[in-house]
Amino acid sequence: MQSSYIIKFKLNCTRRDSLDAFSNRVTSIPEVDSCYLVTGHFDFIANLESKKMPLDMKIIREKLHRIENLKEMHIYMANRIHLNKNRDIFAKSLLQKHPST
Repeated sequence: MQSSYIIKFKLNCTRRDSLDAFSNRVTSIPEVDSCYLVTGHFDFIANLESKKMPLDMKIIREKLHRIENLKEMHIYMANRIHLNKNRDIFAKSLLQKHPST
């Protein structure tokens, strides 16, 4: 069974080149489904898919914690996805991945 995780990242430096480097590094991780630059307390929010539950500590230790410029990281397991099924293409793509929602 595949599990979804929401990960919030806060960076030490938010210059454009630092944001681009961080985004490129995170999206190069095969388990990362999507990554968003956001406003507010955090700088990025990523969706990660893992076949292991709980999230494989190797992914956290070897891939996420080693990313340069990382100040804070918070990981949340998504227990269930609630979507407006008629809303948009993004919702429809999620429904294809999680047909039980």
